[in-house]
Amino acid sequence: MNKTMDIGRSGMQAHSIRVDRIAQNMANLETRGYKRAETTFGQLVRNAMQSDSVALSEDLPEDQRFGGSGVMALRSLTDFRQGPVEPTGHPLHLAIEGPGFFGVRDPQGTLLMTRQGDFRQDATGRIVDPSGYLLDIDPLPGQTLEIAPGTLLSMDEEGTVLAGEGQEKTPVGTLMLYGVTDPNMMLVREGYYTVDNEDLLIRSAEEPEAFGQLRTGQLERSNVDLLQEMTDMIVSQRAYQLSSKVVAAADETMGIVGNLL
Repeated sequence: MNKTMDIGRSGMQAHSIRVDRIAQNMANLETRGYKRAETTFGQLVRNAMQSDSVALSEDLPEDQRFGGSGVMALRSLTDFRQGPVEPTGHPLHLAIEGPGFFGVRDPQGTLLMTRQGDFRQDATGRIVDPSGYLLDIDPLPGQTLEIAPGTLLSMDEEGTVLAGEGQEKTPVGTLMLYGVTDPNMMLVREGYYTVDNEDLLIRSAEEPEAFGQLRTGQLERSNVDLLQEMTDMIVSQRAYQLSSKVVAAADETMGIVGNLL
């Protein structure tokens, strides 16, 4: 009977985790470049029945004549499908139609990858994201990324960073894009992505055709489908309720047995 309660409890825990992931997705419906999280489930290791137990069926294969131990949420995966792209007209707003990522550097110089392309110039003239992280740009030969105060920067769809206005624009650098050989190896860090092993990284300087098309003056929206999330939420809530009823039924049965004894 304890095993029955364990099965019910494991179902409650697993679907509670899934509901949390769905709530996170719904909260980021309007977050630029957000990629929805998915939860995968797995059956817990089967436990062999005691020797005096009755087999479920003699026709079952040997590895299925055992009692299951419930379910668990294995891990959260990220759905990297393309989100809708919408125009904004801002010269430093960028979107990628393809699998690449923008690279930004935090204050410690750590490379982080993101699909959020709402960049701007800070007080020193550098191109930064909403968190103030510096956009990863390779300077062109003979150029410097030390931008004079008041100099406006823009970007073309080839990834070239231009300094100045009108006919006076000067190329000063090239935007660096990143990809990963196995997206499932990426780690989420406060809305950004990292990798433990930089050997997994692919750089646009090495494979310029592997990243899709850069779009300037546009931003990628979240790839969360509200209808799908609502449907998943209902399914998980019903599964949670069913698991809780299993626990309640097992508890009630144990109480009856206790009274009989």
